[in-house]
Amino acid sequence: MCVEPTTIALAATAISGGIGAVGAYQQGQAAKAMGRNNQIMAEYAAQDALRRGDAEAAAVQRRASQVQGAQRAALAAKGLDINAGTAGELQDQTDFFSQVDQSTARTNAARDAWSARVQGANARAQGDAAARQGNTAAFATLLGTGAQVADKWATWSKPQGFQGYGGRY
Repeated sequence: MCVEPTTIALAATAISGGIGAVGAYQQGQAAKAMGRNNQIMAEYAAQDALRRGDAEAAAVQRRASQVQGAQRAALAAKGLDINAGTAGELQDQTDFFSQVDQSTARTNAARDAWSARVQGANARAQGDAAARQGNTAAFATLLGTGAQVADKWATWSKPQGFQGYGGRY
């Protein structure tokens, strides 16, 4: 069985285009998967930031309680009423600044979590865009390959005439 070179060329063009299209599609899907994985990792980072913020707020509260306990002991040792006057105001200030520091720790953690989530959303959007680009490239490759195959088919399927010396025209 003898296969014409034109048939081989047509098949090679079609196969090459198909492989190129599959490659573009797979590359886009891989970028999409990577974007989604990066979003998942960013969510883990966000949750970790919130946990660290809570832990820092708890540490601030413990330190403030220790300071307040030492203040009460020192004030009581001097015979002062720890709930009135300057002694009471001192403890109120300790409570206030403890609350401010706890709030700051939680706010900073929330900002870190928000930043991580935004980065994750951006990673996912980039992955989705890469997948769409891969799909478009695959479709364009298939269209281009189809045009090439059709052009070669049209060129090679023309009736061949005699041009002397056995050549084709």
